Amino acid sequence: LDATKDDQQKAMLEHELDIVGIRLNRRSPDISFTKTKTGGLRFNSIVQQTQGFDQAACHSVLQQYKLFNADVVVREDVTVDDFIDVIEGNRKYCPCIYVYNKIDMLSIPQIDELARRPNTVPISVNSKMNLDGLLERLWEELALVRVYTKKPRLFPDFEDPIVITPQRGNKTSNVENAVTILHKQLLEEFKHCLVWGRSVKQSPAICGLKHDLMDEDVIQIQKMTPAEKARAAHGKKTGTTLPGTNIRDENKKKEAKKPLKS
Repeated sequence: LDATKDDQQKAMLEHELDIVGIRLNRRSPDISFTKTKTGGLRFNSIVQQTQGFDQAACHSVLQQYKLFNADVVVREDVTVDDFIDVIEGNRKYCPCIYVYNKIDMLSIPQIDELARRPNTVPISVNSKMNLDGLLERLWEELALVRVYTKKPRLFPDFEDPIVITPQRGNKTSNVENAVTILHKQLLEEFKHCLVWGRSVKQSPAICGLKHDLMDEDVIQIQKMTPAEKARAAHGKKTGTTLPGTNIRDENKKKEAKKPLKS
């Protein structure tokens, strides 16, 4: 955006994106909408609605879409447009940063007022002002987590990290998501992993699937042995079942304990 102009260009761009279904710096409305075969409309609002969305408005919108049977549960204060977005189901909610260029042509108070706006980064390409700040803000907003892998008795591979984002896998930065991105089959053979980095108090540390990783952590995955796989599949061997199965062997009876010698 041009910092020397008014906010009309910003409003115009936001309007054009809103028309095509892109919502900037907003999250999906917390509305549960389920189509049913019978029963009519069942509307339930957990919180008080102050923006004009009630059961009558919900019924009117559903009539326009020729939907006569549905369950609707509203868990936050929403508008009619939010409910329409849920029905359409093709809206995209994206984070956005407004980058204002040409701040070298503004005064200090104007730059200060611009920088205090939410989701705004002022820069100057010509004077190379605040370019490092823009890079840091982009990295912060993307929430990227780089995880490096390591094989036993070898140095970590710092050339090809696993990049975890809030949109990939199960949308978390834990060990389970990293292993899934690496290969889904590894989850079946996963025993534990060794973690080096800022996410553990001491390096290395033995961690499970639910451990949250941090940027530039190093992990080494430990697989289960064949015996551990069998034990995980069939349970602990007690001596009363057939080998490799969970079928009880009636021929094996526990010997009675001999009385202690007096």
